[in-house]
Amino acid sequence: MFKEVHDYLNEVKKKVEDAKKSDSVACLVCGRCVVKNGRNYGKQQYLCKHCGKSFSQRSTNALSNSHTSDAVWKAVIRDP
Repeated sequence: MFKEVHDYLNEVKKKVEDAKKSDSVACLVCGRCVVKNGRNYGKQQYLCKHCGKSFSQRSTNALSNSHTSDAVWKAVIRDP
C-alpha cells in the first residue's frame, strides 16, 4: 500500500512540475485545459471544465498544507 501511495504522489508531482514548465496549465486529473478560478490564500486556483476538479498550481505535495508531521503520516501509511 505504501508503494502505491508513493507512486501516485510521484505521478502527481511530475504532472505539476510539467505544468509549471509549460506556458499553459493542464488539469492534474484528466490532462485537459483549465481556466483560472480566483485566488485562495495568495495561490492561483484553476478549474477543469471537463472533469470539474479544482486545484492550485503550487500544490506540489499532498502533504503541503497538512498540520500533521511527516512521521505521523508515514506511520499511518505503513499501518495495515
